[in-house]
Amino acid sequence: MASNDIVILDGVTYRRYPDSEIRNDRVYFKAHHHAGNPVYLHRVIYEKAHGAIPEGYHVHHIDGNPLNNDLTNLKLEIEFDHLSQHFKAYLVDPINRAKNLEHLKRINPKAAQWHGSDDGHELHVKLGHIAWNMRNSREEKCDFCGNTFTIKAIQPVRFCSNKCKSAWRRKSGVDNEARVCIICESEFIVNKYKKSKTCSRKCAGISESRTKLKRV
Repeated sequence: MASNDIVILDGVTYRRYPDSEIRNDRVYFKAHHHAGNPVYLHRVIYEKAHGAIPEGYHVHHIDGNPLNNDLTNLKLEIEFDHLSQHFKAYLVDPINRAKNLEHLKRINPKAAQWHGSDDGHELHVKLGHIAWNMRNSREEKCDFCGNTFTIKAIQPVRFCSNKCKSAWRRKSGVDNEARVCIICESEFIVNKYKKSKTCSRKCAGISESRTKLKRV
């Protein structure tokens, strides 16, 4: 059974409210669960065919018509991408753009304060975990040891560990620099992160002896 404002599926009545000021109430059919959370018709239809909807995903109406809840018109999209599509469509209207700019002027100071709060930090951590879990894993080969390893990072990763990365840098000499020995004044090459001031153990021994004599 169905009408413009009511759909009954498996004995459950889903309603929409065309005169509501809230868009979700106008365009989506929903039933109110006994726990108080709304159950949306398009999500129920998708789940009946494909199973539970993964965390971080929305059910999108392909043709842009939220009243068309035919299964062929429903697909999964990442939550951020789905919301972005709807927001871009909303901003096409100049009146909506002006409203949005005025709204941003009002909330920006409060938003900055909230994002720095404990609740804001907790949300950012949660969104970070969701984004990480949605990334596809891939295999890379370590440039130093040659072992393959699995990563989720977006950017290319050359080494399987910091140990291999440091070993490659030492072997390649990329961090080497020229210095002048404080004892024999000959030039020597050394890693720039080392504190060496002498070119050899012999010169280092002389330098240490002179330092001891100064302390006497």
